[in-house]
Amino acid sequence: MKNRKEKYDKVILWGIALLAVVLSLAVIILRSRDKKADYRILCTDGPAYLMAARLLEGTGCKVTKVTGLVEGAGLDERQLYACEAVILSGREPEEVLNKVKAAVPGLPVVVMAECHSEVGNPYVWMDTDFQMDCIDYVSSRLCEIFPALEKKITENSQSFSDLVFEDPYNKKLDVTDEIMESERVIRIITLSDACEAFSDSFGFYNIAAFALNRGIFPSDDEREKTVVTAKRCAEVLIFAEKKDAGFADELAKETGAAVLFLDPLTEVDSADDYVKGMSENLEALRRYIKGEG
Repeated sequence: MKNRKEKYDKVILWGIALLAVVLSLAVIILRSRDKKADYRILCTDGPAYLMAARLLEGTGCKVTKVTGLVEGAGLDERQLYACEAVILSGREPEEVLNKVKAAVPGLPVVVMAECHSEVGNPYVWMDTDFQMDCIDYVSSRLCEIFPALEKKITENSQSFSDLVFEDPYNKKLDVTDEIMESERVIRIITLSDACEAFSDSFGFYNIAAFALNRGIFPSDDEREKTVVTAKRCAEVLIFAEKKDAGFADELAKETGAAVLFLDPLTEVDSADDYVKGMSENLEALRRYIKGEG
């Protein structure tokens, strides 16, 4: 009996020791997961992808971009079940937005355009002020979703904000000053949502705002009204995307307006590309104001 009891005690001791080892390994694994998470994040376009990729840089998260959703392509719901969060820019068709939000109960969905409830135009990145706010908004949401990554996300958020502030944000302030100093009353015609957002960021008065990016062209009556209004203005400038150059040039001939081509920045995949593209848009406007273009 004594030998049996001793063997039994040894088994218990070995069991306790083994349990302690298992628990220690579990703690180590959990801690390593906190430092290098393997969460999967699904994004629907370039602006959402660059935002998520920049804010989650160095966390080990896998950020994936799904193409075609903005253009109305079908959504494979299996992709939603395989991720921990979804980042949307907000320019997706309403049916896609609703489907993503309803497909997987409890799946966190972050929409960049919701950084300001009063913003109706989803192209928030075309306004450097809104882009700064958007960085704060998305980073705070990601911290709520992945609290273990809060420190790294916060660090990335600060460095991203500093990057935007250093160039396009300050450049926009300089261009705004030059517009004010010129004392010119410039009226704007915008041919896409991105161009309208850019115009609104400066407080320009838009005599017409079309959405060629969504396939919405002005009717004959709308076009005629735009031409008549433009001819009554001292100076009119058309903001357009290069893919709409043909329509923009035709409208320019009819109205006597100048044309400024802007990059909508929907295909950028990195923070550096965003900063470069936005700076080029601002430089194009600055050159026009200074008569250098």
